[in-house]
Amino acid sequence: SPARAIHHYLAAGLWAEAIAEIEAVAQQQMQQGFVRQQLLSWARSLPEAIRQKRPWLILVLGAHDVQSGKMQAATPRLLKALDMFQTEGETEGEMLALLYLAQIDTLGPRPAVEARLKEMIRTHPQLASPLRRALIHIGMAWSALYRHVWSEVQQNLVTAMEITRQSADRGAYQMMAQSIGP
Repeated sequence: SPARAIHHYLAAGLWAEAIAEIEAVAQQQMQQGFVRQQLLSWARSLPEAIRQKRPWLILVLGAHDVQSGKMQAATPRLLKALDMFQTEGETEGEMLALLYLAQIDTLGPRPAVEARLKEMIRTHPQLASPLRRALIHIGMAWSALYRHVWSEVQQNLVTAMEITRQSADRGAYQMMAQSIGP
């Protein structure tokens, strides 16, 4: 199993092997829209100097910060991961970093973030899963809430729920529950 392999690689200090497995698990979990504690623990087990050179590991830490409500800690991590993904031409990682950045911009996504997200959805429709489309609408709903534009809150929540309902995507349902739950 990947968990067993990662445990052994980390214990043996086989960083390259551990990173390959951890990043594979990270990409799977990011597809589902949630970073689990075990993944975070593995990422933190790697030496800081190595972590800081790996955009997927930085994204894991930033995504977990968002899940934990630590938006100030998340922002520099997500921006760094975004820059690294863009430099490497890694569109999957870039879109995920943009999605997380859009979530934490409570007064609305930065214009550059919003514009790039829209462009990526247009040019890479295969990356716009139901989970990601619903997540974009949840971010816009939060933005509208903070601006007290109730019609936009309602419109974006309804759209996110409809995307989720039509998709039967488990990750989308988890994200909706986390976003609008207690």
